[in-house]
Amino acid sequence: MPKGTFDETGSKQVMKKDIHSYSKNPSQIWKDISIAPYKENGKITGFRIGRIKANSKMATLGLKVGDILIRANNIELTSFNDAIKLYKDIDKIDTLALVVLRNNQEKEIIYEIH
Repeated sequence: MPKGTFDETGSKQVMKKDIHSYSKNPSQIWKDISIAPYKENGKITGFRIGRIKANSKMATLGLKVGDILIRANNIELTSFNDAIKLYKDIDKIDTLALVVLRNNQEKEIIYEIH
């Protein structure tokens, strides 16, 4: 199955080697994507995607500029600590369920990591 495609269950297939390459070189993440806190009433309620580098591994994930990441594996992303914890644990998970707010509607994207 080509990289960045959805399988018959609607999940996106992600290679563990791609995850490992980011975990070994975290600065590459910020070259490929930019995010900023999204606040409502002064509190962080997610992280807005500001840029995704074309032809990067991040560009194959189905995320779009303007999406707001609000949950990952049922954990609300309401602080930088939440995002950092997710990043630190990424090598240990086989499935990642991201919920993004896109055009004022929640959209769940499932990633099968193998």
